[in-house]
Amino acid sequence: MQEASLTGLIRILLIFFVVYYAIKFLTRIFTPHIVNYLSKKVEDNMKEQFKNQQQTKQNDVPPKEKKKDNLGEYIDYEEIE
Repeated sequence: MQEASLTGLIRILLIFFVVYYAIKFLTRIFTPHIVNYLSKKVEDNMKEQFKNQQQTKQNDVPPKEKKKDNLGEYIDYEEIE
């Protein structure tokens, strides 16, 4: 069986901290770019949806109907005192 040595433990810890700080450093560099890219993509999608919605509203406007005079019989109500 192999025994754990102090140098092996230090080496593992050193690798762990180097990887941790490398990921932390790269995250700080690339996060603003990723957020900016995603926000522009969402903004473009929303503009496209709004544009499509406006076009469908303009196309879906029903023609105005002429008023019909078949409203029924006119009833004149009198006030009761």
